[in-house]
Parts: sequence; structure tokens; C-alpha cells
Amino acid sequence: MLFRSLNMVTFISKTPLTVFERLTADEQLAFLNSTDPAIQILRFKFAIAERILDSDERTIATKSVFVAKGILTQERANTVFDFSN
Repeated sequence: MLFRSLNMVTFISKTPLTVFERLTADEQLAFLNSTDPAIQILRFKFAIAERILDSDERTIATKSVFVAKGILTQERANTVFDFSN
């Protein structure tokens, strides 16, 4: 876990692999096998990202896409993207 402060705001980040491993096997397969263009774009972004910041607008959008496309429930998305633990 990396903590970074910018202008007195603290961000917590994780690697894409760490976030991916928080998914269950079924969730991982749904993410990897989806043919939905929005999920395909997210897979690409996961592949090229060095870190995922907890409060970055892209992370918040990713969480929403996972829920909207049925990869995660809202409850699971909240758990997966809770970087405080």
C-alpha cells in the first residue's frame, strides 16, 4: 500500500493485481471473459496502470461500471474498492 499526500490530501493506492485478487474467482472470470466494450476498456486500463488510487475519479467510475455491467454488486464493489484494509 502506498500513501501519497498532495496538498494535504492523502491518497491510498494499490496495484491492479492487488485489486484483481480481491475479486472472487467467478468475478475474475466475469471480468476477463466479458465482451462488453466498457469492460474491455477497463481490462486494458488495468493492464497498463501502475497504481489505482482510492479516490481518483477513474477508480470511482470503474466501480460504477463494474456494478452497471453486473460484474459486481454494489456491496462487493464497495468491499473490493475499499483500500483502507
